Amino acid sequence: MEGHHRDFLECVRTRARTIAPPEVAHRSTTTCHIANICLRLGRKLRWDPVAERFIGDPEADRMLARAMRSPWRL
Repeated sequence: MEGHHRDFLECVRTRARTIAPPEVAHRSTTTCHIANICLRLGRKLRWDPVAERFIGDPEADRMLARAMRSPWRL
């Protein structure tokens, strides 16, 4: 086990910060998800990074999360 995996486990043990901050990982992953949604819908989309929603596109917004099964809800 090397790199980020080892660093993560070490940080769990010591409570230190990881090499890659979670905020950076979140934004990197978000970019990939947005690109995937664009490909699935076959069109360009506009993204609001503050609200973390698509601008004027409820169909694309629905693809940001899966529907939860009962009794689970947010």
